[in-house]
Amino acid sequence: MKHLMQLNKFQLTSEHLRPYPAFAPAIAISLGILCTGLSHFEYLSFYQAVMLSSFFFLLCLVFIADKRLELGVCFIAGLVISCLHSYSPWVTYDDELTRPRHYAEIRATIVDKRLMKSPELQSYNPNRNIEVEIHELKTYAHDWKKVSGRIVIRKVKEQYNYGDKLTMTGQIQEIESSALPGLFNYKAYMKSKHIDHHFSIYESKVDGSSSSVQVKLMQRFLHFREQIALRLIENVDSDSQKILLAMSLGIKQGLNADDKQIFLKSGGIHLFAVSGLHVGILFTIILFFLSITRVPYNVRYLLIPFLLLVYVLITGAGASSVRAWLMLSIWSLGKGFKLYAPSINSVLVAAIILLVVNPFFLFQSGFQFSFTIVICLILGWKICSEILQSIRERDLWTPFGSGLQTRRNRTAVYLLKSLMAMGCAWLGVLGLSLAYNQLFLPFSLILNLVLGVLAWLILFLAVLKLFVSFIPIDILADMLSSLLSVIIGSLYFLNKFSSENSLIVHCRRPVFLMTLIYYGLLLTVLLVPFKLKRTLLIFSTLTAFVLFNLVYSKIPRNELTILQSKHSNKPIIIYREGSRYTLINPGPGNFSYTLNAYLKMQGITKLEAIVIFANLKEYHAATSKVIDKHSTASIYLVNQSHHNVKQIASMSHKNQIPFKQSTEQIDTVNFRLSSKNTMQYEAKNTGVIIQLKNNGDYNPELLIKQKDKIIWQGVITNTNTDKILYHKTL
Repeated sequence: MKHLMQLNKFQLTSEHLRPYPAFAPAIAISLGILCTGLSHFEYLSFYQAVMLSSFFFLLCLVFIADKRLELGVCFIAGLVISCLHSYSPWVTYDDELTRPRHYAEIRATIVDKRLMKSPELQSYNPNRNIEVEIHELKTYAHDWKKVSGRIVIRKVKEQYNYGDKLTMTGQIQEIESSALPGLFNYKAYMKSKHIDHHFSIYESKVDGSSSSVQVKLMQRFLHFREQIALRLIENVDSDSQKILLAMSLGIKQGLNADDKQIFLKSGGIHLFAVSGLHVGILFTIILFFLSITRVPYNVRYLLIPFLLLVYVLITGAGASSVRAWLMLSIWSLGKGFKLYAPSINSVLVAAIILLVVNPFFLFQSGFQFSFTIVICLILGWKICSEILQSIRERDLWTPFGSGLQTRRNRTAVYLLKSLMAMGCAWLGVLGLSLAYNQLFLPFSLILNLVLGVLAWLILFLAVLKLFVSFIPIDILADMLSSLLSVIIGSLYFLNKFSSENSLIVHCRRPVFLMTLIYYGLLLTVLLVPFKLKRTLLIFSTLTAFVLFNLVYSKIPRNELTILQSKHSNKPIIIYREGSRYTLINPGPGNFSYTLNAYLKMQGITKLEAIVIFANLKEYHAATSKVIDKHSTASIYLVNQSHHNVKQIASMSHKNQIPFKQSTEQIDTVNFRLSSKNTMQYEAKNTGVIIQLKNNGDYNPELLIKQKDKIIWQGVITNTNTDKILYHKTL
């Protein structure tokens, strides 16, 4: 994109865009999808979504004036496709549902590709949320009717296989929205896959296997996958098996929550999603073998898309692997037919194809991560080449040295360019990592360089072992298994070491506008033609912006947040004093996941104290899950009764957390707790007083004041959704 941003009166002309014909259509289709998609997923109201997308579309018409007709057609196309998928006329089962919850009987076919049939791999089967294609539905209002669409069956206890036809009795209900604003929106994620309901099974029976050609073909690929999996894990130690299967074939059901948390914190979680990294590594391995077997140049690149397609189908044809396959296939076919196929254009064409198939991919984090990383990597390579060329300009006027010296210089320049380009990709993923995971991983760039090498070795050895497994040479297979165990063990150790708190920074989720400004600055750095002073100025602004956002979330302040669970009318209170956090009444046990997610979103990893106002499960049942995820200094219980205190005391002892219980009052350096008349928390330094008392109707009355000024007061009644009652900086 050498002249992409050289504007003529601030406009991109046809001359600038000629090498990149997919640029304008990709932008316009995305804006058309956003126009209806943002309201469909309840991120914005319909009018807000229309105004936002229209504003950016008008900017495109101004700055890409020569492509106005093309932009208009593609914008309308994106709008039509998005509307079509929003209404989903091919999903008919929901027409028969008149209430959010229905007792129903259904006949469906299992289409979840994660299921394993081999007895040796049963431990890798998912134990919940299996996708099925529904064919017939029966409710109390009508007899069996032919319908279509997909739903999720929950908490599966029986053993099923891909393609099984089931008759099930149970309750079908809508998937609920995310509990609190800003948390992971499971309903939106499932809606992007055109799944709006889940089904709780009461009874079920298997009626055989589907005879569909598509199902039969996929069953063969999945059976082939299981045979490969069994050959790969043979003689590999048990701890390494689950990581090997997750990395090579995308079978990640064997990973427990602790394993996933380690790789999430280290920034290596992408190793377990078959995506651009895996498909790209396999691309280089296939290209290497085709090269050493002297396959003609153009034939190599024409063969690779079909060979990679087999791998994509074996791994279940997940969205991330299909994205990577499309990007590489378009670029590879261009090379094979000796056509000019710029990498950026191949990426944009792949994005357009995927959005036409399912426009709601645009709202999936995997889609955003995948394309952001690849685009930043390609643009970063270009600008890094220009920077190094500018720095080494004097070398062009220097007589050539020895061939060895020249090769060394080229190798050094290539490695430096690769490192800088990966730095650009790291910057590309930084904004999304802060937005989705609330993590800043300063060492993930260095770690991912090492992980990339280890991942290449693991996949290369896996392919080699697969070939060797067909040759009766046991000693060679055992050597490869031992080598795989050692490398996988090293990879796990590196991620576990990097996941330590000293190597990561937990931050509060930035507001959407901040993320938008960040990517605006980043694209300016990558797209504006390189001029050293200007590029350094923009890059410095970008760095200052990131540091400000990180530091701002860590500035000590006094904050108060009141949450309420839909399962209880007892308030959950998070009080921040400076950099210390106190959690008052963690709430019922079924609120623990939501509470932990909210604390994570706020960048909270340590709690100064957990204060429990009463020894009732509505007040404290979530405590055990909270202290599993957050370092806690102390637990205090103020209660007029000693009944059933052992549960909290033993939980504190098990986690080596000091526990104090009193029927009168507790004084510490920071606060005073009292149980006289009303249960009361008083922060000594700030004068904040939180009082909670139960009225006769059992609806508690909450009063919060600071220095005799009432901040919040009200009676808390039951609600049908989790919500934030109050949030303010004091």
